[in-house]
Amino acid sequence: MYVSTTSVAPYITEFTTPPTIPSGGPGTLTCVATGFPAPQVMWYHNGSLLLSDGRVIVSGMVVDLVVTSTVDVSSANSNNSGNYSCRVESSVQGYDVLIRSATVLVQGNNTYATLK
Repeated sequence: MYVSTTSVAPYITEFTTPPTIPSGGPGTLTCVATGFPAPQVMWYHNGSLLLSDGRVIVSGMVVDLVVTSTVDVSSANSNNSGNYSCRVESSVQGYDVLIRSATVLVQGNNTYATLK
């Protein structure tokens, strides 16, 4: 097996949000990124670092330098509405930080999702 020692800039290969999150229902946001070394993926909600709590689970896994990170929301309510951002960065200096964002509103609160 060949292992590269040359760094590769990170890039986002997938960023998805549900078209709607029903009030009281579940929703999942996904960000997939790759690069070498494997990039770090962080989620933000309305500009604040998003951490897991009782109804929101932030998770991730790395397989063959592909990082898949998800935000799973259960029992969604109006507090879950807002801007969600996936921030991808490399440990190698000189590469740009990548950010993809979506505005998500919970159904029953004029729900929609807009990718940026």
